[in-house]
Amino acid sequence: MTGTAEHTRPRIRELRLRRFRAFRNARLVLGDFTVVVGRNGSGKTTLMEAFEFLQDSVTHGVLTALERRGGIGSVVHRPSKTHQGLPDEGQPEMSKWSDYRAVTPADVEVAIDLRLPVTGVIYGFTVGPSKTRSGFRVKREILKTYPKESFSFERTNEKFSTQVPGAAPVVSPESLVLPLVADHEAIWRMTADALQRLLVYDFSPQAMQAEPQIGSQQALTRNGSNIGDVLRRLDRGDAEMDWILRHLASVTRGITRIQATASAGRRIVEFFQQTGATESRFIASDMSNGTLHSLGVLLALRQTPVPSLVYLDEIESSIHTAALSSLMDAAAVTAAERCQVIVSSHSTDALSHPAVTAENVRIVDWQEDQSSVFHVGEGARALLKPPETVGRLLRSNALWTEDAPTTVADDLFKVNPGG
Repeated sequence: MTGTAEHTRPRIRELRLRRFRAFRNARLVLGDFTVVVGRNGSGKTTLMEAFEFLQDSVTHGVLTALERRGGIGSVVHRPSKTHQGLPDEGQPEMSKWSDYRAVTPADVEVAIDLRLPVTGVIYGFTVGPSKTRSGFRVKREILKTYPKESFSFERTNEKFSTQVPGAAPVVSPESLVLPLVADHEAIWRMTADALQRLLVYDFSPQAMQAEPQIGSQQALTRNGSNIGDVLRRLDRGDAEMDWILRHLASVTRGITRIQATASAGRRIVEFFQQTGATESRFIASDMSNGTLHSLGVLLALRQTPVPSLVYLDEIESSIHTAALSSLMDAAAVTAAERCQVIVSSHSTDALSHPAVTAENVRIVDWQEDQSSVFHVGEGARALLKPPETVGRLLRSNALWTEDAPTTVADDLFKVNPGG
């Protein structure tokens, strides 16, 4: 990574959520390499979906992003009767979305704090239900630059204001403004570009074994189904392909080459493995789930164009311990050299990797009818001295959290210089 490339790399300082699915109020503070820990059902995958919802909304539109998730009613946080302040007895059953909406705020708020080479940016939006055909409206959208607000804009319902000359979009209640005005200002374009390159991964070996029709999508898809198309751009002696092969060889011994070819309009992924004096050829359907999952992780980390952030859900899936260490190495190196990486895991082996520290671990827990994000508590930090690791603390149920979760104290769009 050259100094110039490092200087131009965007960094997300934090994700902010209000009433997004399981999260009523949460801040996820990020470094270059962040490890999300939590029990099954605690909300780790929902955090990943929040990044994807933000990316989807900017790239494809809020309408598409909501419809892909079942509509506004499936995205907004729905507390139980007890946590709405309602008694358990004597209240009608609230089985419909309208029942919930009558007693609790129904707006979803999502924002990020993004550090660009030339400025800091807070960007986000508020979406709430409406009686329109789509069932929702964008109520608020803000892009705020800091420490100087020269290139900020604010949108409230259909009203748009900015100091940037020439930006006067036609504001639709169902659309975001940022994609419409991005070309008016370089900072807006950099913000939109960084958000469009937030990529999340939950790999399906079955999808990766398929032989899909040849496509043109550049980014690796969430389940890895277009792995052949992405590989095709790297299989001509590319340095990134060499990097992938080196790491994959530590997962599956004897792998010498991987290539993507075409047959009858479909993409075929071929693996070449040295067995004795013979190099054997295999296709994706011949390979183990662990090999395919590992290839997906490695390709997600080294794909081109370079993502702004890669979120890997349950990196340990189908992987044996020695291979898992190699994937954690790859994730940590990529975070240091290329782009931000978030890894979610509840594997004690993954969490015992040297790159996992008290500073970069975020603990997701389900408490009081909601998911919350915690930093590692002082008690656990005091125990984290060699040979003790985060994984060993988790195994012994000693990975204690701070007393209070990280939350948004007031305005979702307020600048928080201290992080």
